[in-house]
Amino acid sequence: MRVTIQRGIELNDIPSEIEEMISEINVDLEDVIKNLEACAGLCNTVTYLPTVVAILDNTRKKLADVDRAIGDSQAIADGLVGFLNGD
Repeated sequence: MRVTIQRGIELNDIPSEIEEMISEINVDLEDVIKNLEACAGLCNTVTYLPTVVAILDNTRKKLADVDRAIGDSQAIADGLVGFLNGD
């Protein structure tokens, strides 16, 4: 279940907060790539196919989490841009 947590930070700290979020996204994506590379090496052996299925399922779930994190980062950046532009 996903919940929204609000907290206050200084306006000038928002860019570094966005940067930190993006760095975490990059780490997650690097992990996804490593898992997919390992998964590709298992495809040629039928006995490993259940493992391949599990890796792919976990990868899809992780990518959904990454997509949400990207959306959160974008929303924060968009809000900051709007604020700075006087919207």
